[in-house]
Amino acid sequence: MQRASPATTWCRRGSFEDAECVLAYAGGSWIPVNCNGAFRTDESVPAAELIGLKTPDATPAEAETKVGHALAGMARPFDVIILGMGDDGHIASLFPHAAELKRAMDAGPDELVCAVDRPDAAGAAARLSMTLPAILGARWIVLLIEGQGKLDVVGRARNSRDAAELPVCLVLNQSDVPVEVWWAP
Repeated sequence: MQRASPATTWCRRGSFEDAECVLAYAGGSWIPVNCNGAFRTDESVPAAELIGLKTPDATPAEAETKVGHALAGMARPFDVIILGMGDDGHIASLFPHAAELKRAMDAGPDELVCAVDRPDAAGAAARLSMTLPAILGARWIVLLIEGQGKLDVVGRARNSRDAAELPVCLVLNQSDVPVEVWWAP
C-alpha cells in the first residue's frame, strides 16, 4: 500500500474520468487534459479522443450499448483502471447487495458496462458502471482511498470473499491483475 502525500500525483496514466484527473493517450504518450476541472487548451496537447461514461442519453440503460461499443474500440488490455471506493466497500458504482452486482460480476468479456440504479446512493441514482471483467481486464488497478474508515474497509475486504457485502474484495482478492491501494489519511 502506498501512502499519499500532498506531493503525490493521484493519477499516473489512464483514459477514464476520475474524480481528480482525466488523462488521454495521444501521440504515443499519456497527457493530462483535465485536472481538477481545468481543461488544458494550449497547442502542446495533441488532439485526443476521450471516452467518458457520462452521455446525454436520458438514462444509463439507454447509453449502455453506445458506451460499451466506444470502450470496445479502445486498445485492450487497458493500461490502468483507477478506482475509488465508498465507505460501504462499493467500487465503480457496484454497490453491496445491488441487483446489478451479479450482472456486473457475471458479464461476458465483451460486456464492458452495465446500467446501475441505486436510489439511496449519494449523487446520481442512475449510473453507468464498468463490469468486473472490464475492470479486471486491465494491466494494473489503483484503488484510491482517503481516511481511516476506508482503510479499515480495505482491511476487512482483504479477509473476505463476500462480494455481495464488500464488492471491493473482487478486486483486492484476485491475483490476475496487480492492485495498488493508495491511501491518504
